[in-house]
Amino acid sequence: DHCELGRWLSAEDSAAYHSFSEFQALVDSHAEFHQLAGELLAVLERGEESEALETEARFIEMSQRVIGHLQALDKEAQ
Repeated sequence: DHCELGRWLSAEDSAAYHSFSEFQALVDSHAEFHQLAGELLAVLERGEESEALETEARFIEMSQRVIGHLQALDKEAQ
């Protein structure tokens, strides 16, 4: 994984969080975030403006979801 969050999720540093309920949700949302980023780039390269706008909205929503999971994981760990 090339992003910092992805490296942390798969590193031993995150092992203490694996039992927290938010951890798997974060892992899943993070993977979907990257999938949507790839989709967004692909539709932009094809010049499909309306689909790009729809994909961008889903991408932003997933970004917010990842942030929410991070915040919830932080609260759960306290």
